[in-house]
Amino acid sequence: MGNLSIQNHSIGRWEISVLAVEGATAIAAFPIMGTIVNSVPGPRTGNQRLAEWKIAIAVATKTARGPSRWDPRWMYTITVGFAFHAPTHGNKPSDVENFVKPCMDALAAGLFSLDEIDARTIKQFNYDDSNFVRLFIQRLPDVPSKEEEGIALYVSATE
Repeated sequence: MGNLSIQNHSIGRWEISVLAVEGATAIAAFPIMGTIVNSVPGPRTGNQRLAEWKIAIAVATKTARGPSRWDPRWMYTITVGFAFHAPTHGNKPSDVENFVKPCMDALAAGLFSLDEIDARTIKQFNYDDSNFVRLFIQRLPDVPSKEEEGIALYVSATE
């Protein structure tokens, strides 16, 4: 794996610091807009909203990766930034780490699903993400409207 550096990038509407790998084989940077759902859906979120959130991430990832799946044997460095709309989450402090797992499961599905699979039809998010070797998590500033909530993802892979 190459040398690491922190770089500033614009991803969607956000300026975000990303963990970049020198000499990466593949890079994808993309935003996903929507209500961020955590890994333990409660009565306010429900399993349906969690499934919809994961599908949105998988679809965006598959679009960003291009027409061919990325190799799950590569080493992955991932930056994810979360921008919350506080009223949507009950105006309570959000522990950002509780929102990471569904994002990583859906990211793996989008990166590694076979080319012919429509990401909107994925039901099981059990793709192997054991080569997600570095994860850089950021809490971005809260946003003023529900429509502005979302995440910024930066993924780099090395052979």
